[in-house]
Amino acid sequence: MLRCCLLRLPGPCLVHRPFSHAMRPDNARETPPLAVGAMTHVTPPATPQCSIPPPVSVEQQLISPAAVPAARVLRRIFSKSNLACKNPEAYSLRTIRKLYLCAHAQGMLDDLSGPQFSAIISLFGTLSVPDPPSQFTSPLSWHMNKKESRAWWGFVFQLVRDKKRVTGILKDGDLYWLMRAKASESSHVGLNIYSGDGASSPRLAAARERYLNLEANTVSADDHVPYLKALLSLNKHGATTEAVAWLCHLMKRDIYCPPGLLNVLWDVVLSADRVLSEDLKERILDLILQRLTLPADFSEDARVRFSSLPPEPSADAPEKHPSFCLTASDLVHQVVRILFPRVAPSLSGTPSQLSIQEWAYSGTQRMFSPSARTEFRWQNLVYLALANTHSTTCSLATVPTLQAIDADGPRHSAVDFRLVAVIALVERISSRSARSVPSDLHNFIHALWKSWANIINNDPHAHRAVVHVCDLPPLGFGNLISAMTSLAGKHNCLQSNI
Repeated sequence: MLRCCLLRLPGPCLVHRPFSHAMRPDNARETPPLAVGAMTHVTPPATPQCSIPPPVSVEQQLISPAAVPAARVLRRIFSKSNLACKNPEAYSLRTIRKLYLCAHAQGMLDDLSGPQFSAIISLFGTLSVPDPPSQFTSPLSWHMNKKESRAWWGFVFQLVRDKKRVTGILKDGDLYWLMRAKASESSHVGLNIYSGDGASSPRLAAARERYLNLEANTVSADDHVPYLKALLSLNKHGATTEAVAWLCHLMKRDIYCPPGLLNVLWDVVLSADRVLSEDLKERILDLILQRLTLPADFSEDARVRFSSLPPEPSADAPEKHPSFCLTASDLVHQVVRILFPRVAPSLSGTPSQLSIQEWAYSGTQRMFSPSARTEFRWQNLVYLALANTHSTTCSLATVPTLQAIDADGPRHSAVDFRLVAVIALVERISSRSARSVPSDLHNFIHALWKSWANIINNDPHAHRAVVHVCDLPPLGFGNLISAMTSLAGKHNCLQSNI
């Protein structure tokens, strides 16, 4: 009779089949009997392996070969109804990116509409910055995991390029995120891209679209000029702020500044009263201050690029030397060469040319000295811009008052740069209107030469730099011209070819 015995075993309970007298096979191994009192170690059988496959993620389901085409999923996610939904269908950025790349590989990007392309661009752009503009912020961004936030600029650029190829049209939002991507590419820190005020600008859009084929960090500064001019043409504070930021970035990146970029600088300075705030003026003056110590404050790469520029044509005659001056505009050019050189300065030329170079260098250091008042330095920059700009909108009304010349210190020179700059402006205005001289030019000439005469009378050691006033037409000032000629002969500081 069998009795049940209930025992509490520390290990798992093993259920053995009932004992049978079946024959054991011949090759079965004999197990020696256990000694009395020996510990019995029972090895549990291995756990049977389940044939259930591991769980498949949503991402794997979406991009599997048997799944719905990726382009169709993207169309559902970025449909108008889903974007406007309070609880929209949304996936992680990595999943959406993989869906897009799948659609790209399958050649199905044509299934996406222009607004759906823009919605994808907006989503990745929004989550790449901490401060997206409200008009270009993606509504899906509020439902995304913020821990995924990172810079997606390379992918944003691919999206914009693909949209242009597929649809042929880029909207303002697409171009805004394109410029944010380009600013990041150029390692431009602190650049605020102008997001607009609701009114579209075809000129600005065309200039931004050019960056689809431009590498912002390697192209010549001249390639940025159309975009900077488009920004300035808007006469908006935000657009001018971006233009100044690009301008300072480019002029601090390279020692050589091409003429087109310099003209942008002059336009910015002359529009200061309308759109420039005080902090933007300080940024521009800081740029000028850096260029006073050329090339010390520039990177090694900038110096290498500058030294690799082709040399200027050799001067085979004195009148072809860069420091040869016939007009006041030539003297102004010498000051520009100190701040924005074409080649490394060299002390060469005739004694008078060396004297002019020394005057330009010392005058520049004094005009923009960091110890001088901000108003004084900015006014000098305005004079420099007036003397160099070729804009037809500049007139004598834009010239700062000449009375300020005598208010900045006891040291005056017969060739004070501001007077030289004014004469250069008069040369240009009078040459444009030789037959019809502006009415305000008469009184202006009187004030100009009166100020010059007062300075010369107080400067017995007048500088020997020679100014040839050769472009002024006969203005009906017979007595004034005679006085100017006698004044020039008395002080040997002015030669008149009138």
